[in-house]
Amino acid sequence: MRDTPSALSFHMPQPLDYHALFSALPQPCLLIDRSLAIADANHAFLHLSGRTSAIFGMPLREGFPSNPLASESTDLAALTASVAHVLASGQPHSVVALRCAIPRRATLGVVFDERLWHVVHTPLFGFEGAVTHVAQTVVDVTDITIAQQEPGNADDRLREGMMAARMAVWDMDLTTGALVFSDNATALFGRDWDSQEAMWKSLHPDDVRRLHVARLKAVEERGEYHEVVRLIREDGQGFMWLNVKGRVLCNPDGVPVAIQGVSVDITERMRAEQDLRDADRRKDEFLAMLAHELRNPLAPISAAAQLLKMPALNPEMVRKTSEVISRQVSHMTSLVDDLLDVSRVTRGLIALDRKRLCVTDIVADAVEQVRPLINRRHQDLAVKLPQDIVEVDGDQKRLVQVLTNLLNNAAKYTPAGGQLEISVTPSGPDVTISISDNGIGIPHTLLPHVFDLFTQAERTPDRSQGGLGLGLALVRSLAALHGGRVTATSDGKDHGSMFSVHLPRIVEAPDVSGAAARAPVSRRGDRRLRLLVVDDNRDAAEMLGAFMESAGHEVAIEYEPYQAMERARLAPPDVCLLDIGLPGMDGNQLARCLRRMPQMAETTLIAVTGYGKEFDRDTSIAAGFDYYFVKPADSVALVALLDRIDAI
Repeated sequence: MRDTPSALSFHMPQPLDYHALFSALPQPCLLIDRSLAIADANHAFLHLSGRTSAIFGMPLREGFPSNPLASESTDLAALTASVAHVLASGQPHSVVALRCAIPRRATLGVVFDERLWHVVHTPLFGFEGAVTHVAQTVVDVTDITIAQQEPGNADDRLREGMMAARMAVWDMDLTTGALVFSDNATALFGRDWDSQEAMWKSLHPDDVRRLHVARLKAVEERGEYHEVVRLIREDGQGFMWLNVKGRVLCNPDGVPVAIQGVSVDITERMRAEQDLRDADRRKDEFLAMLAHELRNPLAPISAAAQLLKMPALNPEMVRKTSEVISRQVSHMTSLVDDLLDVSRVTRGLIALDRKRLCVTDIVADAVEQVRPLINRRHQDLAVKLPQDIVEVDGDQKRLVQVLTNLLNNAAKYTPAGGQLEISVTPSGPDVTISISDNGIGIPHTLLPHVFDLFTQAERTPDRSQGGLGLGLALVRSLAALHGGRVTATSDGKDHGSMFSVHLPRIVEAPDVSGAAARAPVSRRGDRRLRLLVVDDNRDAAEMLGAFMESAGHEVAIEYEPYQAMERARLAPPDVCLLDIGLPGMDGNQLARCLRRMPQMAETTLIAVTGYGKEFDRDTSIAAGFDYYFVKPADSVALVALLDRIDAI
């Protein structure tokens, strides 16, 4: 054996178990034989390298494969060259930053971490003085190397992280009262505190007392404190919320000398929490209001139903009772439609039927719908329209809905005999439709939230104004779908309000041919249509059938789809009014079967169903339906449709 200080030898005194000592060494160590095969490795090396004892006996190249996705992830050339140098020279050799791919088992399989190792190869000599093995010791220098290559990088990252976290650190000297903040404090908080007194003055007085008590208690107990405080903004408008944590430091004698702390801006979190509380409160109010609004029409409907059971009811009372039911059902339908419209719009399920529209026509339709309410309240409505034609690209029904909601609100929240006005003002590429009133106005605190879902102005205890707080949210969403916006202004309570819809307008020359008046609706002639009503709800089927008979049509009723198919085969109807939710075969399947019958080729299929989603409508039209009505169907519109069918 050579007498070399740096050399190791297997010729050592016994009886020590040197293999056990080798395995237990905390320094990662690997043994490589002269054929460049792995002879042994201790536990520390196997753990560091991500290998197991399965590598024993493997060639060095197989024991240290590269990442298959990055062939240079393990520098095998440098590794084998260093080992070869030791075998040839008998002298130690090192590689300062050897690239090595470390396998790691993950959820999706084996992934590789690329690390940098400082490797030292040391020769091991046999009895005859020849090198028999090479010992490889390893130190992972990945983090150190990166830090050395990027001076100042850690400090920069720390500063960036603190700014991103809206966090500043500070030290308070309990002897002198001096307060030192990190460099980013001024940028974060708009303050440059240098003493406790300066900091106390910038905090809310109630929070100062609480923070002072918590700090004194922490000093007394040599512990920590944690408080949320409000920092008064420099402009005096509102607060910035800070999460303050402090830890007391003591000298070797146990005397408190300083406090180290951190202050984090949590304003956004506090606002989000408040928004969630407000939304939850509005949701609860809305549900209570919804229950009230739905019970209101149910009471007269129930009373009317009981009245109709009375014997010897005169025709005039029957007429009045039916009018009550009709009005209340219409009111309930309107409430449900508002709910469905808001749901569809907020989820992006509304598809606009865009056309070139004249704004005056939209205004006229909206005024026509709201006129009965305005007349009942003896209000005066002024309509101011421009002399020139103003056109927009939009959905007639939805834009009328926007103006109708705004006009309804103006009428509801303006006392009887009040003044309303709707005006159209073109301005450059836009047109503004404004609806103003001299009603109850909008409080300044409510004005920023007036278009939020479930938001309402103050209402009387009996909820006499009606509505669910959905209308303005729907108005805003529909205006946005048209590329526009809606604004609200008011001078406060009892000073009226004005809502304005701003829409992009068509500025090129109007299409005269498209401005023709609407085609008149055809009236039904003397011929009676043969109708087949199919609904498993007997009451609904019989009431619809009775109404159609009163309108002059011949009606057959079936409650089961297979019986309906047989009746249609024997006596083909002109029109089928089909429910969708039928037993055994739904209405869409029934429609497909009817369409396959040659004798039903000219029959009009109309869906009358409780399913009101856009998807349901599209599915039914694809199944072969010509028209789609959502229950409770508008009987007037249904009769008008049959008139048009009869006129074809």
